[in-house]
Amino acid sequence: MLELNFAWVWDTVRGWKGEQMSIMKEQTWERHSNPWSVWTRVLTNPLVYLPAWNRSWRQAVSVGAWFLLNPRLFPPPQDNSSWATRSVLGEQIWTRKLRADVPMSISILSGLFFLVALYSAYARRLGRLVSFGGLALVLKLWFLKRMVDYYVAYLARPWWRRLLGS
Repeated sequence: MLELNFAWVWDTVRGWKGEQMSIMKEQTWERHSNPWSVWTRVLTNPLVYLPAWNRSWRQAVSVGAWFLLNPRLFPPPQDNSSWATRSVLGEQIWTRKLRADVPMSISILSGLFFLVALYSAYARRLGRLVSFGGLALVLKLWFLKRMVDYYVAYLARPWWRRLLGS
């Protein structure tokens, strides 16, 4: 039987009470920063809408399993030269604290467009699905670009400020 690990849920819940808003364990972040993990998630993003369109719980479980397992499937990258790697490393640092900034606004807007696209898939309105799903994906990529910028700015800080988390 598949053993479920809910530690990441606990980390997230605990994060709302304190300063840290941890989403995944350190090892999962390292593996997810592999460019193969990032780009396979981006390229398979349209699969999310299929279960709603087809009204299939089996497809929903399969797609959910893929997106849950994907960050854990690939080995950590050898270096941080890839844009995708830097985007995930930036996101890891950015999610350590709850923030109200431009990337958060982009993320919320992307989530809203995603929900409209998901409903459009359920209602079988292809034009709306493609439009809102595409906008959600574009905003997600813009968010990742902002995370690359955040990571580069973070590395430009003095080492002692990075250590103190300020």
